[in-house]
Amino acid sequence: METVLTGAAGSTIVEMGKCLFLPLKRQFDYVFHYKRIVENFKNKVETLGDLKNHLEMLVATARMRGELVMVRVELWLGRATYFEGNARTLFDQLNQTSEDGCFKEWQSRYRIGKDVTRKIVVVDQLINDGKFSPKIIEGNFSTVSYIVPPPSMELLPAADFIAFPSTESAMEEIMKALLDENISMVGVYGMGGIGKTTLVKQLGKRVKRDKLFHEVVMVTVSRNLELEKLQGELAEKLGLALQEQSISVRASRLSERVKQEKTFLMILDDLWERVELDKVGIPYGKDHKGLKILLTSRSANVCRAMESQAVIKVEVLSHEDSWMLFREKAGDVDYTDLQNVARQVAKECGGLPIAIVTVGRALRDQDQLVWNDALLQLKRSIPTHIEGMHERVFPSLKLSYDSLPGREIKLFFLFCCIFPENHNVSVKLLIRYAFGDIFLDDSATLEEIRYRVNNLVRTLKASCLLSNGDKGRWVKIHDVIRDVGISIASTDVHGFLVKAGMGETEWPTAKRLEECSRISFMSSDINWLPDRPNCPRLSTLLMQNNWYLKEIPVHFFHSMQNLHVLDLSNTHISSLPPSLVFLRSLQTLCLDMCIHLTDVSLVGKLQNLRVLSLRSSGIREFRLDLSRLKLLDLSNTIYLKKVHEHFVTPFYLEELYMVNSFSGWEFGALRIIRHYSIRRLYIHIDNVEFLSREFLVPGKIGAKLKEFRITVGSPAYFDKTYQTNMQITTSKPISTWVKELIQRTENLSLFSCHLDHMWNLRGIVGDSLLIFENLRKLRVAICLGFEDLFSVTLAAQGLRQLEILEIVNCHGMKQIVALAEGKEQVMDKKGLLPKLRSLSIENVPYLTSFCQDGVLLDCPSLLSITVKLCPRLKRLPLGLQSAPKLETIEGEKAWFQGLEWEDVGVVSRLQILYKERKSTQLHNPSKASTSSAGYL
Repeated sequence: METVLTGAAGSTIVEMGKCLFLPLKRQFDYVFHYKRIVENFKNKVETLGDLKNHLEMLVATARMRGELVMVRVELWLGRATYFEGNARTLFDQLNQTSEDGCFKEWQSRYRIGKDVTRKIVVVDQLINDGKFSPKIIEGNFSTVSYIVPPPSMELLPAADFIAFPSTESAMEEIMKALLDENISMVGVYGMGGIGKTTLVKQLGKRVKRDKLFHEVVMVTVSRNLELEKLQGELAEKLGLALQEQSISVRASRLSERVKQEKTFLMILDDLWERVELDKVGIPYGKDHKGLKILLTSRSANVCRAMESQAVIKVEVLSHEDSWMLFREKAGDVDYTDLQNVARQVAKECGGLPIAIVTVGRALRDQDQLVWNDALLQLKRSIPTHIEGMHERVFPSLKLSYDSLPGREIKLFFLFCCIFPENHNVSVKLLIRYAFGDIFLDDSATLEEIRYRVNNLVRTLKASCLLSNGDKGRWVKIHDVIRDVGISIASTDVHGFLVKAGMGETEWPTAKRLEECSRISFMSSDINWLPDRPNCPRLSTLLMQNNWYLKEIPVHFFHSMQNLHVLDLSNTHISSLPPSLVFLRSLQTLCLDMCIHLTDVSLVGKLQNLRVLSLRSSGIREFRLDLSRLKLLDLSNTIYLKKVHEHFVTPFYLEELYMVNSFSGWEFGALRIIRHYSIRRLYIHIDNVEFLSREFLVPGKIGAKLKEFRITVGSPAYFDKTYQTNMQITTSKPISTWVKELIQRTENLSLFSCHLDHMWNLRGIVGDSLLIFENLRKLRVAICLGFEDLFSVTLAAQGLRQLEILEIVNCHGMKQIVALAEGKEQVMDKKGLLPKLRSLSIENVPYLTSFCQDGVLLDCPSLLSITVKLCPRLKRLPLGLQSAPKLETIEGEKAWFQGLEWEDVGVVSRLQILYKERKSTQLHNPSKASTSSAGYL
C-alpha cells in the first residue's frame, strides 16, 4: 500500500514539476535567448513583407485588367501594412536600446523577449492568412480578384430619353404585352432614328427596378449578324467566360446559364433578319417558360418572321412633343425673333427624334441667317450642309434603303421620293408608272404588276419607309426619309433630278441633264420649255400640275427617244407637239385634266404605248387604234361624244375606265365585255335595251373580269368598298349575259325598275337561287311595282352573303320577305339573312311588315336598323333573343313609340338602343330619283 501511495505521489510531483518548469523555462528564455527570439521575428517579418509585396503586385495587375480585388485581400493588406509599420518601430527601438547598452539588464531582456514572442504569434497568423491559395505563389489572380460583373440594366444610360405622351403610350403597350402570360415574344418596330433602342432600354431599366424579372439583359444584334460576336456579348452581359471555339458548344453553355434565372427578359436590339435563337444559345418557349424576348427592328416583317405574338409600332412624335424636344436641344426660342422660323424647322423634321436632336443642336445659339438657311435646305431636301445631318442622320436612314432586298424594290422606293414633300401618292398612279418604267416585261399583265407593286408597297410600309396616306389607297413618305431618298437618287449611279414642289419656273440648263434618267418637275411653276433638250438617257419625265405651262415646243421630244413614262397632267397645253412621234419607246402617257387638249390623234403613232390616261381631259372624239394598249382611262371625259367602234384590240386591253364619260354605246362596240383579257371595266350604258338583248354569247363573258362598275340606264357613283358593282334600270326580264354579271356582283342596285306583272326580284332574274351568291349589298330604289322584295327561300338560300339591305321610295311594297304560294313551308329563321349587318328602309309608305305572319328572326349579325317615313310598319321581326349584336335603331319618335310587340321585354331592350331621326317628307318618287341614285 505504501508502495502504491509512494508511486502515485511521485507521478504527481513529476507532473507538477513539468507544469512549473515549462513556464519557468519560457520566462528564462525571454531573458537568456532574447537575441534568438528577435532574430526569428525579423525573419518572419521579412517573409511577411515578401508575401505582402507579391500580393500587392497581383492586386495592381488585376486592377490594370479592370478586375475587382477581393475584400478579404484588401483587409489583409491593410493589416499587414499596419503590422509592418509597428515592426519597424520596434526594430528602431531595439537598435536604440542596443546602442545604449540596456540589453545588459535582465529586466529589459525579459520585457523585449516577451513582447517579440507575442508579435511572432501575430505575424505567423498573418502569414498563414495571407496564403489564400497555394496558387498565389504560381501567379494565379483568381484568388485575389474577380472579373467585374456586367452593369445592371438600371445602371445603363438612356440618352435623350424624355417621357413624351407618345412614347409613354408605346411603353404602356409594350408593358401590357410583356405582362401577358400568353405572350413570350414582343416585336417593336419603327423607322431608323425614331428612338426604339432608347425606348426599350428605358423599359428594361423600369422592369429591373420594379423587379418584374430576375434578370434583364440587352444585346445588340446589328445588320451583319455574327453568331460568335453575339454570343460573346451575351456572355459578357451574363458574366460568363466563353473559351470554347465551337458555336454549338458556346450555345449550350449560354443556354444553361440563362436557365439559371427563373424569370428573364432578354432584349434583342436592332434585328435585320430572323435569328435562330437556339443557335445563339437562347432557350426559348418550352425550353425556358420564364424567358421573354423583346426585340426591335426597322421592319415589321422581321418581327413577324421571329413569330412575335405582339408587334408594336413606334410612331413619330406629335407636333407638340417634337417642339418640346426641339426646344430642349436648340435652346429656348419661344420668346425670341426666331420662334416662327424655329417652329417651321422643327416641323420639317417630321417628328423624327434623330433629326430633331441633330438639327436642334446644330442651330443652338446661331443667328437668324443660319436658321433661315437651314429652313431653306430642309424645304429643298438638301439638308446635308446642316451639321450632323450628313454624318449622323442620313447614314442611319440609308441603312434601311441598303437593306431592301433587290434592285427592283430600291428603284421603286426612289420613285416614291420624286413626288412633292408631304404628298399623298396614289398607288394606282405608281402602278401605271412602274408598268412603264420599272417593269418592262412585255409578257407581264397589269394584274401581275399590280400584285408586285402592292407587295412592294407592303414591304416598304413594313420597313417604315412608307406609311399610309390620308386616303384609302394612298401612301406617304416621311419628309426626312424622302430627303435621304433624293440624296441617293441624285447620285450619278441613279441619275434622278427631283425638283417637285419647289416652285421652279424654268427648265434647267445644266449639262447634267444629258446623264439624267428620271426628271420630276411636278407641282412647279414652269411656263417655258427649251426647244430641243438633249436627254438621251431620260426614261421618266413628270411635269404634271404645272398650271402655267401652255405650250410644248415643236422639237421638245426629239432627243428623248428612250422615254418610257410621260406625265403632262393638269397643264394648260392645248396641243401635242409633232416631236411626240419620236417617243417610240413610250409605255405610259398621262394627260389627265388637260381640259384645253381636244385632239390627241398624234398619240395613235405611239404603237408601243401600254398605258394611256386621259381622265377629265377635253377630248371630243377617240379614234385611236393602239394595238398594244393594256390600260385606257377615259373617266370624267364629259365632252367625249364619239368613240370608234374598234378603238381597242380585244386580245390586249386589260383595264377600261369610262365612268362619267361616253355612254352612247352600240351593240358592236360593247364586245369589250366578253374580251378574254379584260380584268377591270368601268362603264355606263344609256340604252336599257342592252339588259334584255342577248347580243353576247352566254358563258362568254370575260373569264378574267374581276372588278367592274357597270351602270345601265341611270348613272350611279359607287363607293370603293366593293370590287364588283352594277346598277340596272329595266322594265323587262334581264338577259343571260346580265345574269352572269350579277352572279359575280357584290354591290347591286335596282333603280326605277317598272315591270308589268312582276312584283319582286324573281320577276327580274328568274328562279335561280345562285344568281346572288356573291351579293353583299342590295339597294332597291323607286321600284314602284314591287309588292315584296324576295321569297323566304331566296333569303335563306340565295342571299347568305348579304350584309347591307337598303330599300328607298318603293311605294307599292307591303312586305320585304314573302312566303311561297300556299304558305306551306316552315321557315328556318336561323338561316334567313345570316350576315345582314345593316337594314335601312326609307319612304316605303305601305310597308306593313318585314315578313308575313309576324315571324321573328335571329339576325345574328345585325348591327343597325334605320326606318324613315314608313308609317304603316308597326312590327319589327325581333324578339328577346334576336339581333344580339344590335347597336342602334333609328327612326321618327312617333313611329318608334307606336311599334307593337308581342313581348314587352323587347321594348326595354330596344329603348336603350333607340336614336331619334327626323325625316323630310319624300312622297313623290320622281323628285327623289337624284338622291336615290347617289353613292352605292
